[in-house]
Amino acid sequence: MRVAKTFVPPEAHSIAEQFRHAAHQLRESSGNLNSVGATLDSDWLGHSKELFFDQFRNQPSAINTMADWLLDRARYIESIQVTIWEEI
Repeated sequence: MRVAKTFVPPEAHSIAEQFRHAAHQLRESSGNLNSVGATLDSDWLGHSKELFFDQFRNQPSAINTMADWLLDRARYIESIQVTIWEEI
């Protein structure tokens, strides 16, 4: 007789934790980038500043979006279930 056994693979939790760690690092980097941007913003004048900040200003939020995605994937990974069939 075969019986289904469903479980979360043991490695799922450690993989999810790696995703969470990467998300945390990205959030820290985003904060650091905001700080650097604030410093540049107060010290820099002229057209080149405007050109730079047109491209720069969205980058911290893009980094945070990636961190959100990693956290979402971590939750998904931890919810993955595998079913195997065992003979009893």
